[in-house]
Amino acid sequence: REFFPDFVTGLLNLFKLITLDNFPGIMLPGYTESRPVGVFFIVYVIVMTFFLLPMLTAVIYNQYAENVEANLAAKNQVQTESENLAFEALESDGAVPIAMVEDLCSEIVVVLNVSIAESRVAFADKDSDGFISRSEFHALL
Repeated sequence: REFFPDFVTGLLNLFKLITLDNFPGIMLPGYTESRPVGVFFIVYVIVMTFFLLPMLTAVIYNQYAENVEANLAAKNQVQTESENLAFEALESDGAVPIAMVEDLCSEIVVVLNVSIAESRVAFADKDSDGFISRSEFHALL
């Protein structure tokens, strides 16, 4: 009666039992009044600790993983849209001249020297036609 005076307090103390917080302190007063209560507490702790608590943790983790995946997909969608807009702003006849991309790389990335920018752009031009196609542009970024 000490740990279960009303419904809400009883539920709170049963939750404490799931976490094994003060298990003997909650179980022993009931056990001293009635021995079968000890069996209830032991069965309750086993079922909740080894079955319900891991299931609850798995549900929470799955929801978290879905949210992370959705956020990553949204981020990738925004990045792809931004790359498409950048390509469309630079393109002429469906491709971007390599010289324009080299100039752009050297202006944007001051830390890189021109030879690094040129080699990166040349590496991106897979077909060596002197132009960067949309797929090559996405690979460059």
